[in-house]
Amino acid sequence: MSILKNFLSRLLRDEKLQRAFTQDPETTMKNAGLGDEDRARLRAPDRRQFMGQLTLGTAVFMTPPIGAWIAPIVEITGPVQPDAASPGVVIEGFTVKGRYFSAGMKATLEGKDRSVPVEVNRVEGAGLEESKLIGTLHLPKDLPPGAYTLRVTRSIDDQSATLPQGFRVQ
Repeated sequence: MSILKNFLSRLLRDEKLQRAFTQDPETTMKNAGLGDEDRARLRAPDRRQFMGQLTLGTAVFMTPPIGAWIAPIVEITGPVQPDAASPGVVIEGFTVKGRYFSAGMKATLEGKDRSVPVEVNRVEGAGLEESKLIGTLHLPKDLPPGAYTLRVTRSIDDQSATLPQGFRVQ
């Protein structure tokens, strides 16, 4: 199935592959190394359900025989809460509002010389236009003060969004 996921990820981003797939799906799937079972999944009448399960919330639409592939763009829609703290603090309930977050999201504060991962505890509204990532943020005691960019990444397709200067270490 990893070959199929890789193929679908490339198909979502690569215009040349999209055109080839629209013109000749069978040849394109064979050239990508998809086996009989995976090709059959993409031709199946219930492929929307299969695609929804496979992508964990990334909307993929196909119209018979094959139509447009659309993956909603991950976005951060507002300020994080809280948006500031001191070094050495642990923030339970660190919240990021956005669009089309999914299970398995990753989040990181990125500074000039340092990155701090957010321990993602859950995603509410996974795959929906209104989503929320809730996690725990451990700010190291030696973290330099200043503005940090928040980056969220959807693990199923590595699509990311940033909120420049979205968090401040005081």
